[in-house]
Amino acid sequence: MNSDEAPQESLPAAIPQTESSLRIVQRAREYAGESRAANTKRAYKTDWRLFVSWCDQAGRASLPSDGPTLAIYITDLAERGVSIATIERRLATISQAHKTAGQETPTKSQIVRDVLKGIRRTKGTMPKRKKAVGVAELRGLVSTCDNSPKGRRDRALLLVGFLGGFRRSELAALCVGDVHIEEEGLRILIRKSKTDADGHGREVGIPMGNKAETCPVLALAAYLNSARITDGPIFQSFRRGGTPTGKALSGNAVASIIKDRASLTGLDPEVFSGHSLRSGFCTAAARAGASEREIARSTGHRSLRILRTYIQAGTVFAENAAKRIVL
Repeated sequence: MNSDEAPQESLPAAIPQTESSLRIVQRAREYAGESRAANTKRAYKTDWRLFVSWCDQAGRASLPSDGPTLAIYITDLAERGVSIATIERRLATISQAHKTAGQETPTKSQIVRDVLKGIRRTKGTMPKRKKAVGVAELRGLVSTCDNSPKGRRDRALLLVGFLGGFRRSELAALCVGDVHIEEEGLRILIRKSKTDADGHGREVGIPMGNKAETCPVLALAAYLNSARITDGPIFQSFRRGGTPTGKALSGNAVASIIKDRASLTGLDPEVFSGHSLRSGFCTAAARAGASEREIARSTGHRSLRILRTYIQAGTVFAENAAKRIVL
């Protein structure tokens, strides 16, 4: 077992080694490998590698580890400004690694619990959210998009991403066959998402825009026609000459586009992220009076508690009791 990878539980060796059974075992391994989202698996692998590296430098054992080691580790993370959410995820990774290796998990140690509780009280648990793209800001971002191949692509990405309330990963995964133009607008099939790991899918409708320059239907059609994209990924990278590569943008590339367009409008790109379009949609819809059910129907939110964090952020002044007081 490599020291930089979390241990993996093997399938039983007692299965007869026939050609058929070997194929079944291989498929079982493949299915097991898909049990977690790709981003989650990458995060777990990175978390484990960082913990092993820290233990090596500190002269401590990573597997099995112990309570005092973990207490010092998470204290070091907290002092370096790592968020509570990330610290808790790293503890979960370390716990899973120990369980998979048949070792007692040190995360249940009382000293770890006490230190984590102290970190929560001292640092607080409210996550640092990136800024949502508002309607006015969206218009500004779109205005920076010219009629070059990348300009048309970015305009379509911004408008479809915002009005669909999509995650950056959902935008990156969209294919031509997933989108249908109808009389009322776009009917888009999201085949798989973070909260739909089993791939049941959901349909999202995006209506025609009121103005040509901000209409998602016109923007998407103009982009696809000019780039001559008839199948495969919708939002693709481009070669230097302006021709599409056939390869989908990554989620990080989607975030970079938002940041780059924000910078062109004179906004601070560091306060925006790939999540800014999605949170901006929730915020704008809430301010416009849309119900939680309507918003969740578009975004695919399963947790109304999470959805309400966007709604509350968007209506902190729109629905404010202090505005009713005349001084």
